[in-house]
Amino acid sequence: MTHSVLIVTTSTGALPDERETGFDWPSVAVPYWRLREAGVRVGFASIRGGKPPGDPATAAEEEGDQIGAVSMFLSDERAVEALAHSHRLAAVDPDDWTAVLFAGGLGALWDIAAEPATERLAAATWERGGILAAIGAGAAALTVARDAQDHAVAAGRSVTCLPDEDVRAALEGEDAPVMPESRLRAQGARVWTAAPGEEAHVIEDGRLITGQDGRAAAGVALQLLDALDIYAPAVLREEAAEEEAAAPAGQEDGDAPTAPRA
Repeated sequence: MTHSVLIVTTSTGALPDERETGFDWPSVAVPYWRLREAGVRVGFASIRGGKPPGDPATAAEEEGDQIGAVSMFLSDERAVEALAHSHRLAAVDPDDWTAVLFAGGLGALWDIAAEPATERLAAATWERGGILAAIGAGAAALTVARDAQDHAVAAGRSVTCLPDEDVRAALEGEDAPVMPESRLRAQGARVWTAAPGEEAHVIEDGRLITGQDGRAAAGVALQLLDALDIYAPAVLREEAAEEEAAAPAGQEDGDAPTAPRA
């Protein structure tokens, strides 16, 4: 059975002052390549579905082992087509994915947490033993992620996200509708952020993986691959058991089995 990761992006392409925004390119392109090269099935979803807006200001923000990922993505027909036809988030079946990665980009602070489907997807993924990951502003999704007991998933766990001061700097002193750092702290999360000039944090706390911003995309992807090897087998075994139970009665060894979900 193949591991599968859904990358979720914002559909907000403009800030209130009409400046262009959207998803952060490295937080989409870098994990996509790292996961795809490892044989992971990768899909895309966005709040409204279809082609989500990418923040043009982030298209060249690559450094270290992330250099070239965005240009490779944009020159790959398969990748471009998949992103251009992203699933509408409300139509996503959580059972189709073993992990969900919420991509960064300032646009996420306007629509990710406000979309009811985000809470449903995060809760369902967490409840079935799946993995939740977020990069930068994508951590807005974690502010609405709750477990079966209606507790915040981030409560008591170590995470990182786009710092409040970085949000205000980008918005010329204003707050966004969701300030992930403040909200996660209020929910009881242990929030860690790197000082200016330091490498962006990547934090793994069990099935919860977070990166401070797009510079952490490669690190998040690597942690996600490790987590898939540790936690995803249990999810896949559960899926296999469900499919076996749903197989037609009387099926014997040697009969063609029901095709498993990837």
